[in-house]
Amino acid sequence: MKAKILKLVEETARYPQRLSGEARLVEDLGMNSLQFMLLISMLEDEFDITIPSHKTEAIKRVADLMKLFEPEEPRKAS
Repeated sequence: MKAKILKLVEETARYPQRLSGEARLVEDLGMNSLQFMLLISMLEDEFDITIPSHKTEAIKRVADLMKLFEPEEPRKAS
C-alpha cells in the first residue's frame, strides 16, 4: 500500500525527485491545490475509500498522508 501511495504522490508532484516521508507537499514537491485534490481523488479511487475534508486539511507532508492509511487505534471507554 505504501508503495502505491508514493507512486501516486510521485505522479502528481511537480518535483518528484524530492519525494521523502518528510517532504512537504506544497513547499518541497511543488503541488498546488489542484494537484493536491487530484492526488486525494486518485487515492480515493485506488483504495475505494472516501477521505473526509477535515482530514485532508491536516495533510502537509507525505508522512501525514501515510497516517491516513494506518489503522486507527481503538478508543478506550471512559
